[in-house]
Amino acid sequence: MMRRLKLPCQCYRWDPNLYLISFTLLAFILSSCLAIMLIETQISNSISVYAVLSASCGSVVNESIKLSANLVCSDHGIIVNASDISIALNGHSIVGPGSQSTKSGIIVPDFDNVTVYGPGRIVDFQSGIFATGSNTIDIASIFLDENRIGVYLTGSSNSTLEHNMMRNNELGIASHSGGGITSNENYFYDNSLAGISLINTGDSSVTLNYINGSQNGIFTDPSSLSNEISFNFLQNIIDINSANGLSNDMTNNTYEGNYCELSLPSGICRGVTD
Repeated sequence: MMRRLKLPCQCYRWDPNLYLISFTLLAFILSSCLAIMLIETQISNSISVYAVLSASCGSVVNESIKLSANLVCSDHGIIVNASDISIALNGHSIVGPGSQSTKSGIIVPDFDNVTVYGPGRIVDFQSGIFATGSNTIDIASIFLDENRIGVYLTGSSNSTLEHNMMRNNELGIASHSGGGITSNENYFYDNSLAGISLINTGDSSVTLNYINGSQNGIFTDPSSLSNEISFNFLQNIIDINSANGLSNDMTNNTYEGNYCELSLPSGICRGVTD
């Protein structure tokens, strides 16, 4: 009579945190794709009422527009000269004279409620989009690459950046002396100094961004207070740098659910001992 051979069973239990991370990442990717499609649909429906301009480099605009061609510029790209307007890139590019120039792709000087929509690309400027003294600037579905700074906000507040891609800039998003900035579901790749840099900027939200390949994924200085930094995915030399290690008690910034490996001070990254 033959005996049945019993082999030892080796069972492995998955860490529940791994299930949570995997599910969160999948949901993040799916929601981002859906949001981009919805935004592009809304843009295509809404910009049909705009003027279709054969804009030239250095154009000063006073009304909502959508581009009808690429712009290759040796000077500034588009200069906004009114509040309550929108600029739709309409699938086109604005190309500048180089990241070491003093030129910007789109400038918003002291005007409010300005929206810049893609799909479209802004490349080879000192600043892809530069807003100074302006409030409620909304930027969505733009590809900003090979600029010195992708989006530079100075003295600006209550601005929202969603579903953009920043790649091969020195800084992806930089805010100086501002507040109420929202960076949500943006993608950052190989921005050499930092993906997001907040200097003297408070009461802002940095949520559900993917930041990879920078010296600092997210940097805040000692005067950037009461910011919420949560549920970001980071793979950088230093993923989150809070004032080079200043205690969170001093800045009142809050950190929750950030998937990363190294932070200053330690203890900010979720699930990894740094």
